[in-house]
Amino acid sequence: MDLLTGINQLSEVIKETEEYKNYKEAKDNFEKDPEARALLNDFKKAKSELAILKDGGFDGVEKQQKKVDKLSNQVLDNKEIQEYLKAKKNYQQLVEQVAATLSDKIDFPVHKPKNKSCCG
Repeated sequence: MDLLTGINQLSEVIKETEEYKNYKEAKDNFEKDPEARALLNDFKKAKSELAILKDGGFDGVEKQQKKVDKLSNQVLDNKEIQEYLKAKKNYQQLVEQVAATLSDKIDFPVHKPKNKSCCG
């Protein structure tokens, strides 16, 4: 068996896992919900703006923090977003496990990425 055939077979096995199926379904549902997509994008943008204000020592940190907190609560209350983020996290853990196992088998270390916040 050549390498590409093995990779294709591995990808098909991964696509049969519950983690992948749940992720695909949750992602499709999330992408069909424009309000959920806009809310998550607004939250990410507000978090980014807050970081810029904090890092730069600019005024408006408190006001921006309130905006982030409000959006965070809305994100936490949104079923589509929560299902998508949970499924994405579970699928990511599976992919990281596969990468770590492969790394061990071929004696080539792969460093796990730093954890990101729950919402991107």
